[in-house]
Amino acid sequence: MNAETTIPIRLTNAEALLLSAMASIPPALARLHGEISPQGYEIALTLDEIDDLVELLRDEVVFSGLDADYALNSRGRILEDLADRLFSRFLMSTPDQV
Repeated sequence: MNAETTIPIRLTNAEALLLSAMASIPPALARLHGEISPQGYEIALTLDEIDDLVELLRDEVVFSGLDADYALNSRGRILEDLADRLFSRFLMSTPDQV
């Protein structure tokens, strides 16, 4: 699989809301600024975009996903779960299951 092949990724509404609120998101995710649908979103990302997004999500966990005791808060859990799922997709490159 080459870097330009896209992989379908399903996002929950909570994940889509968090991504759309982030200051720096990849261009492929810019369309998340619209209305949230009850079914969530399905987007297609390249391996490079997945890699970049995982790095961005992990950074965001450090900046806003931890409480005063350095445990994951609710935002951090959503970000970390998405980063883990995307990283798995990066390694496996199979259809996503939410």
